Amino acid sequence: MMRPALLALMLLLLALSGCKKGGDGREDYEAPKGSLGEVLGSMCKTLDRCPDAFGSAIAYRSQNECVAILNFVFTCRLTDEELGDDVTKYSVEQRVPEIDGDLVGPCKAWLADASCEQIARGGSTPCDRVLALDFDDDDNGGEPVGTRGLDEECSDPTDCAPGLYCTGGGGDRELGVTYCSVCRNRQGEGDSCMELPCREDLWCKGNDDGTQYRCAPPEADGFRCSDDSQCASEFCNQRLGDGGGWGECDPGGKAGDPCEDEYATEIQQPSCRRMLACEDGTCQPQASNGGPCTDNYSCEWGNCDDGTQICGLPDGEACSSESQCASVACIDGTCGLSDGQCFLDADCGAGEVCAGACQPPNCECSGCPVGQCTSSGQAGCEDDFECGNGECINGTCSAGRQIGDACSDSFECYPAQCVNGACAAKAAPGASCTGIESCQEPFLCIEGTCRIMNLTCAPARAGERCAWLRVCDDNSWCDLLDNVTCKAKAKVGQVCQTTFQRGVQTCVAGSACTHDEASGEQRCLALPKVGEACTTGCANSTCFNGVCQPLPVGTPCDYDTPCPGDLRCSDDRDICVPPGEAGTSCRDNEECAAGLFCENYNTCVARRGANEACRDTFECDADHYCSTDNYTCVPRLQSGGACRGAFDDVCARGFHCASGTSVCEPARPPGAECDEDRECLSSSCYQRDYCLVRAECTLPE
Repeated sequence: MMRPALLALMLLLLALSGCKKGGDGREDYEAPKGSLGEVLGSMCKTLDRCPDAFGSAIAYRSQNECVAILNFVFTCRLTDEELGDDVTKYSVEQRVPEIDGDLVGPCKAWLADASCEQIARGGSTPCDRVLALDFDDDDNGGEPVGTRGLDEECSDPTDCAPGLYCTGGGGDRELGVTYCSVCRNRQGEGDSCMELPCREDLWCKGNDDGTQYRCAPPEADGFRCSDDSQCASEFCNQRLGDGGGWGECDPGGKAGDPCEDEYATEIQQPSCRRMLACEDGTCQPQASNGGPCTDNYSCEWGNCDDGTQICGLPDGEACSSESQCASVACIDGTCGLSDGQCFLDADCGAGEVCAGACQPPNCECSGCPVGQCTSSGQAGCEDDFECGNGECINGTCSAGRQIGDACSDSFECYPAQCVNGACAAKAAPGASCTGIESCQEPFLCIEGTCRIMNLTCAPARAGERCAWLRVCDDNSWCDLLDNVTCKAKAKVGQVCQTTFQRGVQTCVAGSACTHDEASGEQRCLALPKVGEACTTGCANSTCFNGVCQPLPVGTPCDYDTPCPGDLRCSDDRDICVPPGEAGTSCRDNEECAAGLFCENYNTCVARRGANEACRDTFECDADHYCSTDNYTCVPRLQSGGACRGAFDDVCARGFHCASGTSVCEPARPPGAECDEDRECLSSSCYQRDYCLVRAECTLPE
């Protein structure tokens, strides 16, 4: 079974399209074109001199293969879909990131010049924003942002698909409604943009007197502009303008283009594009902190120190943020690390580890806490992340285990492996190997040889290595124990293979691999259908309470993902369940149909009426509450009935317990002032202001 170390790396290495088998048995990859290929190529050159620069070393046999692996990192994501009955369908999705062309040059220059320690430390660098990834990377693999369609609800501008924007919400007190924020079409060419946004490829252009604004395409070179978005060249050169924030659209300003060296005033705009500066008459990448400079424009952060001619303040100077310091370290208001302070083990002396500093890639390093250089074995810790590049053993930081050190598990030796009780190097690409994890990542031990994992961002077919170490097409399944290979799913009646992998189906849809008593073999047997009795799985449905129920019964749910229709979200199991009728089993009240409750967390029974015994109000019907005087259901109180505050659920429907008078008062109609939901007939008070007709928002016209 694969160890967490390998799985952790696979969560970083995502996938590439366009590979083919070479004549020497290697995979030949078509390198990405344009700016993406340039940036990834520079990253690979950096990996040649700094193997651990980006957090985890990777193995590759050529620059082209290195680029392929990094392209795999940046273009593919694992997706998953819960199908019910504990079955998860995995797939992959490839999306090429948008490259900010203005930052390619500065990023390549920084990667070429920065030290390995600077690269490992991360922080603010010219490469931070060059890859404009459009993925929401959460712990589940993430759903890409910008997928909401026309008239679908949204909460953020990035929720909507390209060409759409997220309308603002709001309320109408007179009508007693709130309007939903939804995705709507952006304005097209020639459409009014006084109040609505234009498509991303257009800008809002006003007429001469400013009385009318319409969406227009970017302008040709020489157009009088005020912003880069107005120009087809994406550069408004304000050095060519007449001042006052006006310039001209200019195709130049790129790295290597000629430019004007001197600036008339400090606020004069440069004649080079973003992240570039005019040096010796040519646009050059701005220097990062610690790089040489001639003036503030030479530096990414505009912070050239007059005395040192270095971007950023020298160590010992006062600072308020890391971006001000040449060392990119602002500690307790002073630039630089004091004696014994560190961010990386490389900041410490021989035999010492950096304890207490957050380490990439385990954290974002902007504002990371500083660590303390401590002799190996002396620093207290609770987690490996507190020990720099070392590890936490028995509550103390120790240097990472080296080849030959004793071990009991490969995780202790990562990125090496544990063999016969000692840490041993993993096999190189193409070398002989034993065990799926015995090769340098992302290579796998396949038939005794280290071969690169499947780097194709598409579900693999039967006979191929599984994509992303788990993804096969609908007609096959991934066998991790047989060289991570996709195998054809068996048909109904055929002999089948069981697997230890949770939720993986080895039979075609509608059947399951089951022990066949007649033959004594494992065979694919048809699953029961909706309405039929079941013990485990069902065909395109869920086995619930011994009967196959139609989906989405059994699918996951929570506060943010409610169940559709009249299905209930079980608090204990976090799955959608049908409302239980009287006499059916239950685990909480939410599982029972209207008018019922879950007695003793066991069985759905009818709520009780007047004078019947009770222990809590939820056991009484809607017209009664449970009196603590005699623990029986009594009629709810009308207007003027005495109550004991906001949380006293004794008033009849349409009334609420007023905090000021402690009596039941009529609930307020839509539009009336309110401070709390309970004061309103709809049980919904908008922003502690007025009552709504209903809690749900209304779609805008």
